[in-house]
Amino acid sequence: MSPVRVLIDLISFSRAYFAICVFWATLVFVFVPILVGFATAAFFDALAGQPAGLNAWTAIALLVAVQIADAVSSPVLGNPWSSLQQKSHVLMRRNLFAGVLRGYGRYGLPESVGETISRFRDDPEIIADALDAVCDLIGRSFFAVAAAVVMWRIDPTITAALFVPLLLSSIVTRALESKIAAYRAAARDAAGRVSGFLGELFAAQLALRVAGATGHAVAHLRELGDARRRHAL
Repeated sequence: MSPVRVLIDLISFSRAYFAICVFWATLVFVFVPILVGFATAAFFDALAGQPAGLNAWTAIALLVAVQIADAVSSPVLGNPWSSLQQKSHVLMRRNLFAGVLRGYGRYGLPESVGETISRFRDDPEIIADALDAVCDLIGRSFFAVAAAVVMWRIDPTITAALFVPLLLSSIVTRALESKIAAYRAAARDAAGRVSGFLGELFAAQLALRVAGATGHAVAHLRELGDARRRHAL
């Protein structure tokens, strides 16, 4: 199953919480910055003697009100996001465990027990964090469009000079997406090998002592840890 399909299924499983998260992300990333910008512009226009319907004190009051609303909205956003995250974690871990019982559990796991536990712990968290990234992306996309429209009405040349580098950086990031995904997969596999070997060490500690192979096991664990560090960096 593709990552996009996984995200779509998770969103379908928690439509209400996802919609609330998108609403708050749009509020935080679109309306608040734009209102702050308009209030700041009105304040300086009033100081310059060119008020656009607001005097300096009204602009200050609007700016303070927007900042207070921004400060209050951030903790409120944590409630639906926590619910969305926890529901996604539970769903994925339940499905993983059900898959083990239906298939791999009868024929043995394809990986070590320690690495399997690492998958149960880390993979659902990474995928659930992607939902947060999707919510932020939607909100920031609305903000980018609104900001581009406002800036274009003020000065098209400066707007083009600002957005062209952003577009180029997006193209470069898209071109490097496969390599970045490969690095992340290698880092995840390295972390899984460390967890798997630790599980094997705890299970076979008596045999290692009898065979006098404790030093070799520790050296191999150190090598796995160094490999994990290199891949993570």
